[in-house]
Amino acid sequence: MIKFQRQEVVRVDCPGFIVSSSHKACRYETSDGEPLAPGYYLALWRSSDASAFYDDQIRYIGPFSNHTEAQLLRASAVALKIVALNIDKPVTSIPVESNHRDWLLSHSGLVQAEG
Repeated sequence: MIKFQRQEVVRVDCPGFIVSSSHKACRYETSDGEPLAPGYYLALWRSSDASAFYDDQIRYIGPFSNHTEAQLLRASAVALKIVALNIDKPVTSIPVESNHRDWLLSHSGLVQAEG
């Protein structure tokens, strides 16, 4: 059931630019043409051969207030086989404390693939 072939946690600090997981500032586009709010996002590509550009074909889920929340969603999506595991960007171990578990359960609607 893998719907997305590539994923990455990214950060938006100002309109029009995203900070990639490799800490590079990049321009981005959204499918609706609207800027993303500041925060952390899980960026999803449908194909593994997708460009390295942050174009309007990417699905952004967020914003999250910190990297840990976005990374927790990423790890959950990989575990649920909604997204493929990137070999070059492995999911790091995240301690799931009770507050993270409660947050994930209260936001469980976010971990749904597009229909």
